[in-house]
Order: sequence, then structure tokens, then C-alpha cells
Amino acid sequence: MWITPRYANSARKESDMIGLMMLLAAESATFMDGQDLYALCKGDEAERLQCLRYVEGAADGIAVTQWANRRNVRQVCIPTDATIKKLAKVTVKYMDKNPADRDRQGSIIVLRAFKKAYPCRK
Repeated sequence: MWITPRYANSARKESDMIGLMMLLAAESATFMDGQDLYALCKGDEAERLQCLRYVEGAADGIAVTQWANRRNVRQVCIPTDATIKKLAKVTVKYMDKNPADRDRQGSIIVLRAFKKAYPCRK
């Protein structure tokens, strides 16, 4: 693509803006801890929706990890009829009973909650 000198500055500014946005996105890419997750799950409607989406993403990550493991060593056996709302309730219940764990990474808390609520039968 050829850029005429007249548009060179605007292309440069656009490139700088994209770079800045990428830097800001990378800077804010931190893991959610249990305190933040708990606050979302106990918050207003919009925050509870974020909680549901976080738990859904963690559940997907757990499922993919178990599938990729392929050694049939499953840590969690979530019922096929479980809803995201139910999984979030399980997670909140775990955090209610284990407040010291809220300092851990949110996805670890979700995994622990699922292991407690949905252990695999041996």
C-alpha cells in the first residue's frame, strides 16, 4: 500500500494509537483473584453477569485441559445438565466456606469449587 506524503502523518498517528492500545491492553492483562471474583459474584446485575462469564470461561478451560490430558485422569466430573448459574453458585458457596482461598487466582478457586462439588467417581 502506498501512502502519499499528505496522509503519512495520519497513518503514523493511527499506528501510534494502535501501539498504545496494545500496550494498555497488555498492561491490564492480569489474573483475577478470588477477592475480585467474589465481589463480582456478589455485586449488581452487570457484575454478576461478569462473574457468570468468568466461571463459564474457567469451566471451558477445565474441560479442555481434561480433554487434552488424555490419560483419563479427570479431576472434575460436571453433570451434563449443570447450568452456568449453578456452577457460579457452587463457586460462591466454596468462597463463602473458604474465605482464606480468596487470595488465590480466580480460576484455581473455580477448579477447587468444582472438585469439591463434582468429584469424579473412581
